[in-house]
Amino acid sequence: MSLVVITGCSSGVGLEAALAFARRGDTVVATMRDLGRGGELQARAKAGGLTVHAREMNVTSDSSVAAAMAGIVAEFGPVDVLINNAGVMIQGAVEQLSMDDARASFETNVFGPARTVKAVVASMRERRSGVIVNVGSAVTRPPSLACMAWYNGSKIALRAVTESLYFELRPFGVRVHYVDLGGFATGVVGKGYAQRAPIDEGSEYAAVELQMRAIFDAAVDTSAPPSVAAAGLVACVEDPASPVHVPIGDDVARYLRQESWGFEEYVRRMDAAAAKATQG
Repeated sequence: MSLVVITGCSSGVGLEAALAFARRGDTVVATMRDLGRGGELQARAKAGGLTVHAREMNVTSDSSVAAAMAGIVAEFGPVDVLINNAGVMIQGAVEQLSMDDARASFETNVFGPARTVKAVVASMRERRSGVIVNVGSAVTRPPSLACMAWYNGSKIALRAVTESLYFELRPFGVRVHYVDLGGFATGVVGKGYAQRAPIDEGSEYAAVELQMRAIFDAAVDTSAPPSVAAAGLVACVEDPASPVHVPIGDDVARYLRQESWGFEEYVRRMDAAAAKATQG
């Protein structure tokens, strides 16, 4: 079938996607920053009679991406499908988060995909074939929420990069997709990749930070498993008619509807909902 390279495969959607593409019969290279965290992936692959090749790659490092991708191509041949799934969610008020926090969001969520794309795109262009899937977030469709500036900002930037890539690569037969990923029970929120600055209960932002964390933690509790998102990624790759923006998740329609309201209407409705909840 195809050589599929997926980033961020130590848990969540990346792990499930690696298994899903392996079941399809693809040669799958599952990359992660720390191979020591790949135990669950390898155990589940073995239990399912699947072969998944785990490789170390830190998407925030130019040299790590260059070395890893060169090694993958030397070992397996040209990449047919690249899925940029690795991501971080750093929550907190802009005033309280450091500039290193802001940079970390963009290094992983924007520049990480840029590094991997640059490593494979020349070959795809020359072969007039290939699929690039950048995993974004449907949360970025409505106006940005409090304490989400750097996550939302980075994912919106990734969407813009993806759209530019679409126009650049369309003449060469290379497909490019941005996934509007809805809520799934992954490590991005809660105990996993969410980087949470400690909340100072005496801070002016304490109330809004606690509210936002409660919203996201509750969403995790009611979300579908990441295997559902992985199935959506497989479907996107399999269908040549997949749109540039691919919605995956039951809650995506709600975010798209909120986007259609416009900023002022969104604020009005959110304030009204908050007031009603407080009165109740």
